[in-house]
Amino acid sequence: MADYLVTDTELTSIANAIRTKGGTSASLVYPAGFVSAINAIPTGGGTDNLAARITNTLTSYSNSTLSSICSYAFYYASNLTSIDCPNVDTIATYAFANCYNLAYANFPSAQNAGADVFYNCRSLTTVNMPLLSKINAYAFYSCQKLSTLNFPSAKGTVGNNAFQGCLSLTSVSFSLVTSLGSSVFYDCTKLQSATLPNITYIGSAAFYNADLREASFSKVTTIGQSAFQNCTRLSLVSCPSATSVYNYAFQYCYSLQNAYLPLVTYLSSYTFGYCSSLSFVSFSKVSMIGSYAFQSCWNLQSASFASAISIYVGAFRSCSKLESLYLLSSLITTLGPNVFVSTPMVASSYLGHFGSIFVPSSLVATYKSATNWIAISNRITSYTG
Repeated sequence: MADYLVTDTELTSIANAIRTKGGTSASLVYPAGFVSAINAIPTGGGTDNLAARITNTLTSYSNSTLSSICSYAFYYASNLTSIDCPNVDTIATYAFANCYNLAYANFPSAQNAGADVFYNCRSLTTVNMPLLSKINAYAFYSCQKLSTLNFPSAKGTVGNNAFQGCLSLTSVSFSLVTSLGSSVFYDCTKLQSATLPNITYIGSAAFYNADLREASFSKVTTIGQSAFQNCTRLSLVSCPSATSVYNYAFQYCYSLQNAYLPLVTYLSSYTFGYCSSLSFVSFSKVSMIGSYAFQSCWNLQSASFASAISIYVGAFRSCSKLESLYLLSSLITTLGPNVFVSTPMVASSYLGHFGSIFVPSSLVATYKSATNWIAISNRITSYTG
């Protein structure tokens, strides 16, 4: 029991006190050490239980012999400001959840920490856990004052929502992490840089609404839905190994100017919707352009696709400066409805002249008579490259 904040001696004292009570109406006699024993039992869970009321009296906790902390140990310890346990190896789930005033946590030997371990610790500014091997789901959710991270040993997957709502976080660096779960840095509105050299997977909404300036991840193969959605200052995307990009991945990235994704084969719905700073895009491997993939990219002037065989509904809708579209596949590209609504391909007023769709010379005649293409046949011209 010593690992769980109650020494054998203290536990015996508590047990003897209960036996003295013996189920009668006699007054409970507290043996020596009983009060200190009670004060050292931060366990259980909830705002209306004995443990919570006890831990509410704690302002700091230090223990150099403790090796483990159990689930809910300091749950809702609302007055706790610091914790220092240099020999703790394992911290279980929710151990410090909702410790609103906890500012300092020192666990230099801790290798394992459960989900939600510092959930909603709004005042947490310093966490020292250099040996922590894995960051689990919701571990630092809504730690609003946490500005820097020190987890050099963390590897594998960072759990879902691990740092969501860390409003003061400005940069992150994980050299051993290979995967980000969903919403890991969701609403980290001051997060400007992320150094993740070995990451291969970015989960859905991982960086939603972050303040990133660039997303350069050389090993990433999959970018999840809404992964960078609403990163309004993101100007550069470079993921040379990415093959899959899901819906809304870069939607509302108003500052995005360059997107280097040479191996991507399918652009999902709204991938670049409202990326109003994009002026040119080129995708050599993309075979399908999803619904509204480039909707309202108002400054997009030229787009080139060497392998595209399908363009879905509204893909270039409201791209009001789209002057040149290159479709260079040896197969005719099927065209969905309303692809070019409010573009120079259907209305010359946007540029003062119509735009042009360049296709292989051997397919010009086929394009001009194909379904949906026939309506804009005058825009189709031979590519002489």
